[in-house]
Amino acid sequence: MTAATLFQTKLSLYSSYVLGARIPRGALPLALFWDTKNPYDYLRVDPHTGFDYAIFGGEDQKTGQGQTPTRCYDRLLAKLKNRTASADPGDCGTSGIGFGAVVISLSRQRKAT
Repeated sequence: MTAATLFQTKLSLYSSYVLGARIPRGALPLALFWDTKNPYDYLRVDPHTGFDYAIFGGEDQKTGQGQTPTRCYDRLLAKLKNRTASADPGDCGTSGIGFGAVVISLSRQRKAT
């Protein structure tokens, strides 16, 4: 029991952020991209009728430390607009909390208007 307790106290929760945005059809290839930075960013482009939809995420950080969620979403949007200036993110994004790649909770974050 002691070994399991010691192991669990060494785990850290991480928050990851993602936003979705409409982009012009063909603005980016239909694919899944990610980089090797730490924290890494990822981009998936999904086709829809009349437009494509980009799912862009990253800005992982220890939960409760680092930047505010609003700042993380702003940084993600700036990076996405650097790739395609006409990205329209709508009014919300999603964040998840997890141990590494295992997400244990999701919440929707509304942008202030």
